[in-house]
Amino acid sequence: MISHHPPWRILTCDDGVAIAYHHVPGGSPGVMFCTGLMSDMTGGKALCLEDFCRRRGQGFIRFDYRGHGASSGDIAAGTIGE
Repeated sequence: MISHHPPWRILTCDDGVAIAYHHVPGGSPGVMFCTGLMSDMTGGKALCLEDFCRRRGQGFIRFDYRGHGASSGDIAAGTIGE
C-alpha cells in the first residue's frame, strides 16, 4: 500500500530551498516521475506509477518542485533556471 502522507525525505539545496521527495529502492531501469505544472508528488498518476514500479521491483522516485506540494519556495517567484 502506498502512503499518501509523509514520510518523504527532504533535500536541502545550497540556497536553503527544501525539495521533498519519495524514493523506492529497486532494480533497473529506475523511473523518475516529473509532475506537471501546479501538480505535486501525491497525485494519482505519481502514485499509480509508483505502485506499478513496486510490483515490478523497479526503483522509483517522485518529488515536488520548488513551490509545489511539500517543497518550500514560492511558485510565483520560480524560474526554469531554478
